[in-house]
Amino acid sequence: MAKYTQRENPWKVVYGENFVTCSAAMKRKLEIKRKKIKKYIEKLIESGERPDAPEV
Repeated sequence: MAKYTQRENPWKVVYGENFVTCSAAMKRKLEIKRKKIKKYIEKLIESGERPDAPEV
């Protein structure tokens, strides 16, 4: 682990999604990073679901 992350231990996973392919996961990662809206990310963490997910 890099020195700048060592002093911030322990890490805690607060949100996760499962994907079939690595490319799908990378696309989703970029989608989240592009939003850069604090409310969107907080909603992801609080609900555990995608706030923009299509209704099924």
